[in-house]
Amino acid sequence: MATPALPPAPTVDIAICTRDRLPMLTGTLAALETAIDDRADVRLLVVDNGSRDGTGAYLSRRADGNPRLMMITEPQPGLYHARVAAIRLARADILIFIDDDVVPAPDFLEAVLAAFTDPAVGVVGAAILGLHDGPLPDWFSPRLRNELPDLPVRDTMEICAYPAYPPGACLALRRHPCLDYFLSPERRQVELGVGGGAISGQSPVGGEDTDLCHIYEHAGFRVIRPAAVRVYHRVHADRLTPGWMIAKFERDGRLRVRLARLRSKPALGRETAVILAALPILAALVGIASLFGAQRAVLIRAYFAKSLGAWREVLWGRRGIRFPYPPHPPASALTGAGTE
Repeated sequence: MATPALPPAPTVDIAICTRDRLPMLTGTLAALETAIDDRADVRLLVVDNGSRDGTGAYLSRRADGNPRLMMITEPQPGLYHARVAAIRLARADILIFIDDDVVPAPDFLEAVLAAFTDPAVGVVGAAILGLHDGPLPDWFSPRLRNELPDLPVRDTMEICAYPAYPPGACLALRRHPCLDYFLSPERRQVELGVGGGAISGQSPVGGEDTDLCHIYEHAGFRVIRPAAVRVYHRVHADRLTPGWMIAKFERDGRLRVRLARLRSKPALGRETAVILAALPILAALVGIASLFGAQRAVLIRAYFAKSLGAWREVLWGRRGIRFPYPPHPPASALTGAGTE
């Protein structure tokens, strides 16, 4: 009896979006080349998002005569624009986004492909382990590790739902028609991704990774974070200051309201109620925050900034734009896949 033929291994495109961080990019590329070994079905797509530090010249040299490395130039600043450029040129079954300050584990690719053997899985995130230059400061509480991100996976796998999706530092996507929704003109106009704002005039708040995951969840896929998919994230020194952390929380507050509106949800609704309602209590505590110790004081100020940012977005944020999402599939379309 003949042994049935195995299905061909999925092809993979790994996209790295970078801007003016050449020393980190070289380390990320070296680690990726080790992880993919000699696999001819894997390409590296590096998007130079307007770098001015010699990144373009370096990539041109590296890509010359290397069919697995493709350099893409996207002059419009912003992570959203850089990721769109990669999506437009990607052709593989699996597209993996990795930040230029991330180092994948040697077995990273095998773990990603193993996660996609479940046809209900559309997005695979990673366990993110922080690489710190030294000890964390005294004011830094364990709650803040998520913001770096320094985010291991509890148990063996996490099933993620809006808005608690995997961080965009490492995000793998199954090629599917729903990905085209990420390229819609509305998303280009809003520019969720950090580093943008030149087209729309809006202040950047991040969140393009949240939107990308939600597109897949809306299409009926599951979004997961397996412990076996491991990457290491270099934690920059500028993130280990109270000012950076408080500013990050303020952006997150604005993002939550902006995403609610873009998803046709009320700005003053269930998804934002806790953040908005906390403002009076936090306003009362922020003046005496130092009495609670360094760690709690920074947390109080951060959550106050988050609530204040959310209210600013409610009152003065842009209205009238709605993101198109793929239609919900029939319940039987993808076994075990989630919906909104």
